[in-house]
Formats: sequence, C-alpha cells, structure tokens
Amino acid sequence: INMSRKQRIAKGSGTTISDVNKLLKEYEEMKKLMRKLKNAKGPMGIPRLPFRI
Repeated sequence: INMSRKQRIAKGSGTTISDVNKLLKEYEEMKKLMRKLKNAKGPMGIPRLPFRI
C-alpha cells in the first residue's frame, strides 16, 4: 500500500500512520503463519486434520 493510501486509512480510522503500518505488518506475519499451519505435517509425515477457529 502506498503512503497516500496509508494516510487516508489513518485519517479515516482516527489513528496514526505508524498504527496502520503496525497493523499491516501484523497481518502479513499472521498470513505467513496461517500458510505454514496449512502446510504443516504431523508426526511421521501424516498431514494433520484441518481445524476450525
């Protein structure tokens, strides 16, 4: 997301640009974690059963 978009989001949500950046960073980290969990295999290479949150 470019800087002007981040400014618009921050202004509209009543937060700072650094808060928007922090949220985007956390989102990307969570996306990576979910991707790892999706591809995780259990003991002896057996895929784990999918779970619901």
